[in-house]
Amino acid sequence: MKYKFKVGDRVIGNELADKKYCITKKGWVGIVTKVNDTNFKAKSIYNDDSDEFWLSYNCFDRINFEKIISFQLTVYLRALLLI
Repeated sequence: MKYKFKVGDRVIGNELADKKYCITKKGWVGIVTKVNDTNFKAKSIYNDDSDEFWLSYNCFDRINFEKIISFQLTVYLRALLLI
């Protein structure tokens, strides 16, 4: 079965997370550890000993590192051109 996320994906809380959760709010970043039909389990990427949380798919978005790296590289190159 295909799920929105797979184990190992990095996710970030969106606006819906602010309304539903107290800890895993908008901007919270985690790594997916388990998935099922209705939700997924994730833990913070900042602390190896952190608790894991069962979370709703619609409250989180997958972090696309390729886009982040591409954006950061673009900003860096533009900064170099201005020097």
